[in-house]
Amino acid sequence: MARLLRLMAFGRYLNTRNSITVVTTAQEDYAFDIFEALNTTGQPLTAFETFRPKVIETEGMAAYPHTPSAEYMKTIESYLDRFDKADDRQRATSSLLIPFGLLDRGERIEGRLATQRTYLRTTYDSLPDLAAKRAFTSALATTSVFLRNGWQAPAGSASAPLSASGPGASQNCPSIA
Repeated sequence: MARLLRLMAFGRYLNTRNSITVVTTAQEDYAFDIFEALNTTGQPLTAFETFRPKVIETEGMAAYPHTPSAEYMKTIESYLDRFDKADDRQRATSSLLIPFGLLDRGERIEGRLATQRTYLRTTYDSLPDLAAKRAFTSALATTSVFLRNGWQAPAGSASAPLSASGPGASQNCPSIA
C-alpha cells in the first residue's frame, strides 16, 4: 500500500512539475543555438552570458578569480547589472556589442542574439594566445566603461573619467593598458 501511495505521489509530481520541450528546426545548428541560449527559466541568455564560460575555460577554473580577465568581466557585469529585466539586459548587451564590433573589426554586428553569440565565440576562439584573448576582454570592458560613463550618462553627470587609470578612476574599472 505504501509503495502504491509513493508511486501515485511521484506520478503526480512528474505530471505537474516537469515539462518536455521539443525543438524542431530546419538545420541542426539552429537547434544548438536555441538550446545554448536558454537557461533553466526558459529565458534566453544574453550573448555575454554565453561568452563568460568561454573566458573561464580559457583561464582555467581554479586560476580565473585571480586573472586580469576576471577583473575585465566584473567591469562588464557591473555595466550590465544595472538592467534588471531580461529584455532590458538583452538590449544593453546589444548596445555594448554593436559599438564593440565596430571597435574590434570595423564592422557593425547585427542585433540578432545568435549573431552576437557567434561573433563573440568565434572571434575569441580565433585569437592566437592568452594575451590576445585578455586584450579582447579588456577592450570589451573599456567599451562598457565608455558606454556607462560617457556615451549613455546624462549630460553633465559622467560619474568617472573615461581613463581607467590614474587619480579618480572608477572603482569598477580595472587598470586597462
